[in-house]
Amino acid sequence: MNHTLVRYRTKPELADENQRLIEAVFHELHAQKTHAVRYLVLRLTDSTFVHFAAAEGDTNLLTGLDAFRAFQSGVRQCCLELPHSEEPRVVGSYRMLGNSGVGRTTRAMEDGREKSWRPGDCALKRGRSRAVRPSPR
Repeated sequence: MNHTLVRYRTKPELADENQRLIEAVFHELHAQKTHAVRYLVLRLTDSTFVHFAAAEGDTNLLTGLDAFRAFQSGVRQCCLELPHSEEPRVVGSYRMLGNSGVGRTTRAMEDGREKSWRPGDCALKRGRSRAVRPSPR
């Protein structure tokens, strides 16, 4: 899965319009019921927006949306701080990145694979249990 993180700060008077354009992207995603894309946008109190996208395979599923192109067309003009994009490495996630199962924790391994464990995954020994967790390496 490809992950992308984008952060920028808008002019305060244009933050609501930026949010409206982002909400249109979510509306289109929900209408298309796209399962190969995960998308999260946070708005901070200083008019900073943080976008986190994860895509399986074709990343154009998000950027190809009409609403996304409309949002993207004017984002640079409304910014105090221009968008900065990077590919983050997931260190850990608790039910944020589509992990199946309640209480599952995902830990990224050095080779890029993810290992999961549940607090209930235990090895029994003399009537006591201890959680068996994958080593980080």
